[in-house]
Amino acid sequence: MAGFMKLVAVLAALVFVLTLPATILAFDIGQVLFSEDRIKPILVDQLAASDELRQTLVTNFLSGSGAGPTNPGQFDLARAAKSLSPGQAMELTNLLLPEEWFREQIGGVVASLYAWIDGDQARPQLTIDLRPLKERLLNGGARQLMQLLIDSWPQCLPGQNSQLEQAMLSSKPPPILYCKPPSSLHDIYTERTSIWLTNGARAMPETISLAGEGASASAGPDLTELKDRIHLIRDLARWAWMIPASLFGVIMALAIRSWPGLTRWWGIPLAVAGIFSLLPTPFAKAFEGRLLRELGPGEALPPFVKDALVSAAGGIRVAVLQALAAQAIILVLLGAGLVVVGWLLGRRGLDRRPVRVDSAGSGFPPGLVEQLPASDSQPQAEDLAERPTGIFG
Repeated sequence: MAGFMKLVAVLAALVFVLTLPATILAFDIGQVLFSEDRIKPILVDQLAASDELRQTLVTNFLSGSGAGPTNPGQFDLARAAKSLSPGQAMELTNLLLPEEWFREQIGGVVASLYAWIDGDQARPQLTIDLRPLKERLLNGGARQLMQLLIDSWPQCLPGQNSQLEQAMLSSKPPPILYCKPPSSLHDIYTERTSIWLTNGARAMPETISLAGEGASASAGPDLTELKDRIHLIRDLARWAWMIPASLFGVIMALAIRSWPGLTRWWGIPLAVAGIFSLLPTPFAKAFEGRLLRELGPGEALPPFVKDALVSAAGGIRVAVLQALAAQAIILVLLGAGLVVVGWLLGRRGLDRRPVRVDSAGSGFPPGLVEQLPASDSQPQAEDLAERPTGIFG
């Protein structure tokens, strides 16, 4: 029976070693993903450093800025900015979407998302404040924008020059031909197109929803179900480590009968589990890439939010692995410390191990008595009695 109990205890220790690293990894992922205070700096720092993302936002925000009755030939900012040099593109981005404003918008989006997760809102209120952009366009930014664009275009052909000259004689906005007019028309053309762009900027909304205008209230139940799943995943990640930890109680009941035994049965699994916790580290980046490739955009996840999470995945991975490494080292040190303490207790017990004696000539009944150090000339009767049994006997 004792051998069977020890076998079950060994199996419980193996299950502990195999499951604790996975639950610790899940705990660390949850602590990063579901903590606004930890995820916000990661997202803000990673995305604010992405100049391409800010340039894409400039294009998306301003592509429809000229929509309206005065739109000269359906102005396409993406086409207009195609000839910008890298330096000009960066100048345009800093003009319209400065980094500090961009960081504030990312922080606001993250806060809104977590407010939806922990609140009663049916849908997350993910919006971007366009008022700073609008004010810049109305207060001279439109002219700087058109100046940058026009200077990057190739020279107009003779036919295009004639078209622009005729347009200058009318009161209508000049057409956008995506070419640089001659020097005689350059200033007036820049002025007229700037006025047109400024008028278009006045019609721009003050905020834009990242969820898209097509989202309807019928999507509410789906988002409610999504929120419930997020809560379930968060709770599992937070408390799953308690399942393998409870196996220590099973091991204690089945195999531990002394303090040295406790240090060995607990110390070795803890140290091995700590070592196993470090095994996912070399494969984390490859697994992250595979997971992101398989993650498709859904109706409940706006494409912009998905792209943002993809861009910041590296920062999240680093934060998770740092926490995992710290916890793994603590487990290894704690387990090794318990093993060393158990070894010291065992060495101390060698000087007081029990020995078997015969009754003949000894004055004691046959059985086990405890061997005392040589300096103890008068042993006590209770020291010579048989040691009790039990969980710590």
